[in-house]
Amino acid sequence: MGILWAALLGGPLVAPCQQSATFRADSMLTERLYDRYLAIKNDNKDSAAIYARQILSLGQQRNVPLALGRGYFLLGRVYADQGDYTRGIQYELRALRVYQSIKRKTGVAGVYNEMALMYKQMATISGEQHIQPLLEKGLVYAREALALYSEAKSWNNVASAYNQMGIILRDLHRNDEAEWVFRTAISLLETRKISDPVVLYGNLSELLIARGQYDEAIALLEKAQVFNAAKPRLVYSEYLNLRLSRAYEGKKDYAKAVPYVQQSVQMARRLNESARLLRSLGAAQAIYEAAGDPAKSLAHLKELKALEDSLQRGESVRAVTELQAQYANRQSRDLATIEAQKQQQISAVKTRLLLSQQQALARIEADKAHRISLISSRADVEKARAVAEVKSRYELEKNQARFEQLNKANELKNRQMAWLSGGVALLLLLLLLSYRQSVRIRKNREQIVQQADQMQMLMKELHHRVKNNLAVVSGLLELQASRLPNGAARRVLQEGQQRVQAMALIHQRLYQSDAIATINMREYVEHLASSLMHAYGHMAGKFDLTIEVGVSTLDTDTAIPVGLILNELLTNAFKHAYEHVARPSLRIQLNQPVGTNGAGGLLLDVQDNGPGLDLATWHQPEGSFGKRLIQGLAEQIGAKVTVNNRDGLSFRLYVPASPLASA
Repeated sequence: MGILWAALLGGPLVAPCQQSATFRADSMLTERLYDRYLAIKNDNKDSAAIYARQILSLGQQRNVPLALGRGYFLLGRVYADQGDYTRGIQYELRALRVYQSIKRKTGVAGVYNEMALMYKQMATISGEQHIQPLLEKGLVYAREALALYSEAKSWNNVASAYNQMGIILRDLHRNDEAEWVFRTAISLLETRKISDPVVLYGNLSELLIARGQYDEAIALLEKAQVFNAAKPRLVYSEYLNLRLSRAYEGKKDYAKAVPYVQQSVQMARRLNESARLLRSLGAAQAIYEAAGDPAKSLAHLKELKALEDSLQRGESVRAVTELQAQYANRQSRDLATIEAQKQQQISAVKTRLLLSQQQALARIEADKAHRISLISSRADVEKARAVAEVKSRYELEKNQARFEQLNKANELKNRQMAWLSGGVALLLLLLLLSYRQSVRIRKNREQIVQQADQMQMLMKELHHRVKNNLAVVSGLLELQASRLPNGAARRVLQEGQQRVQAMALIHQRLYQSDAIATINMREYVEHLASSLMHAYGHMAGKFDLTIEVGVSTLDTDTAIPVGLILNELLTNAFKHAYEHVARPSLRIQLNQPVGTNGAGGLLLDVQDNGPGLDLATWHQPEGSFGKRLIQGLAEQIGAKVTVNNRDGLSFRLYVPASPLASA
């Protein structure tokens, strides 16, 4: 029967007594190929893929289940490293069926652990809506792997499964559970001394970095580097360098962070793993930007976007690859030539698109400035015209009333002379005329009150028109931004739109209030803070917002620049302060502190719990448009600006009493 089975498989005809020797030889060959794969899998993935295919081929030709399952398992990892997760999972499922058929629990557990890793890596490069489901599925596989490894008492693999669970729990933001898992695995390895805990040290340090415990994280990472130096592994070296760069970035020690992130990017390129390279490039871009090197930051950002684009095109590229596999080697060379030409054309098109985008951005900026200037000048003209018309009408009516009063006074004097000579009859006439005069005076007063109400209505209408004009500007900016792809140009227009909306909110408060020259600052600050918080995706239940306003009202000459400065500060906080903050908080205070002379002016204090600001960069003469806008508006109202890092970023704007009085 064994001879017949070997013949059907196309293998050599061997006697039953020879089958056991052949099986042992095949098993030894499988183990040798597997050892070679393990020796180079992290440093030379192309050669490792060759050994994986040889193991699979051996299992298929000789019908060796262990080699067959191991070949499918290793090829699944090869395709995952290439970014082809669909094919990677298909091969892992084939390996799973083989291991289940031969009841090899450790093999089944290994497949589950590998699939948990693949779903975690897919979540790293997927859209926001897919991250949670992918991570949850990966967590299920990691728990299955842990249960099987624990049952088999394979402690080294138990630690590996714990590590995989911790990583996924961390990405699901279940940090307390993740920390417990990592520390449990580290304790297991340190107690049994069966393997070095390099990866676990690195993953635990990542949680510590997220919590701001940088010194403890650096100590763990340096301990991991000592372990890794004894047996160097490129994948671990890349990971440890990346974590060290993040820790020193958190401490704002960019001189130490930059060398580590440079080594991480270089090692990620050598490893040729898309997920690792995406992570290293993102870290390098952020660190160079924080270190004040925009050129290198932009270069890494471009490489990052190019890699993301290539991964998004991965499905179509894999379909083409499957079709190409059906052609002969001669056609493969032709297709390789075509692919090279295509890449050159794509590069040229990208260059042209970049130039076109820059030109379009310049035109948009010029057009925006022109439109804002035109609309602003029109608003000023209409405002001046309406005010002049109201003033002239009021002066005319006031003069007419004055002339009438003078005429009446002259008539009264003449009549008094007549009344003195006329006697009692003229006295009655005097009483009648006095009554008529009181009626006219009452009517004049009513007319003056009516004119004052009309003037107030006209001023409200004026503020309403200004608000509508600013709404038109905001709408134009929003329409222009919606036609642009996500990028610098779109962010510039959106920031401009927010500034216009802040001014429009002031004029809206003016025409909705009975006081036409003052602003209710409490309502304005609460409305502005709430609008910006929701605009940047923060929920009230997960955000600590504290507003203390001790100033009831401000005149428009002071309220407008103060409102624009507050808009810039809140926008900056929501954009940059809370990326790594578990529970964001923001405190806004607007008060009139009492000084030695009894009048302390106006004090605006904005405090967040973010990473703070590079004060040396702030005090440099040049800076962003937002910084120049804040300084220009502060100078306009004679205010003093103070910035410091105190449990986050604290910004204080003090307006002395004399500028407030003059405003």
